[in-house]
Amino acid sequence: MKSLLAAATICFYLAAGSAQSNSLNLAVIAYEKGHYENAWNNANAALQAPQNLDEQSHIQALLIRASSGARMAYKIFTEGEEAEMKQNLELPLQAYHDFKELLHRGDSASIAAITPEFYKLGHALYLTGTEYDKQNADNEKPDTLLLNKSIECYSATIELWQHVNKLKYKPYYYRGDAYLAKKKYDKAVDDFTRAIELYAAAARKTPDLGIGDLGYRLAYTQAGIFNQKEAALKTIRLAKELLDKEMLLAESKKDKLAEIFEDIKTEYDYLTGELNDLEASVKNESVKGAPKKMQ
Repeated sequence: MKSLLAAATICFYLAAGSAQSNSLNLAVIAYEKGHYENAWNNANAALQAPQNLDEQSHIQALLIRASSGARMAYKIFTEGEEAEMKQNLELPLQAYHDFKELLHRGDSASIAAITPEFYKLGHALYLTGTEYDKQNADNEKPDTLLLNKSIECYSATIELWQHVNKLKYKPYYYRGDAYLAKKKYDKAVDDFTRAIELYAAAARKTPDLGIGDLGYRLAYTQAGIFNQKEAALKTIRLAKELLDKEMLLAESKKDKLAEIFEDIKTEYDYLTGELNDLEASVKNESVKGAPKKMQ
């Protein structure tokens, strides 16, 4: 559903603008009708000739391209097929950069209009990052270009979600993983640490055992790269405590989870075992180097 505030803002600009291009007029009409692809194309065409736009019209074109792009991206990356996602990997970042320019220009009306789109665009960017990660997973060695793209997407997600106080742990977790692959270990530890903080603070209705691998990777890096034995042991203890809480949540919803419960229990046992083995290795000072993905 269209944001009424966004629509009202665009109507205001249409009434006030006196030197708009034909493409921009078409973009406004298409946006008002909910034809976002057409709106995006026309706003994009208008922005290709910025000399024909006054400041107000330039902001309007950015606003339409940003909002249309955000809505298209969210639909594609939450409802679209894999092929459609791959064809539109640049769309969420384009919308993000348009939002950034609007924020930089400091126009209060346009900023108010785009703010309701921040969470959905952030989600589309997060899913774009995971698409780049999937591409990289097929490579024998990490592709720096793909790693940089995933980092850019996760960073944009974090920034947008900060604006609307909707931060979640996975963008930090996955960005940390990308930093780990780039051997930027300080940044990886910072992101993993923040991810665990957000994970621990969140209330969940369904169990999420992601803390197992996250805690393992942070503790392994602390011990294997930075030789921080006590920090690693503390991380392992915390990860196991949080895993136990998730398992208790799963047990409280056992009937509703049905056959999925057994999968959760199997995963819990595996992750707990891996953390116990890592704990023993840290105590024996036999952990060296950076962690690899769990199998």
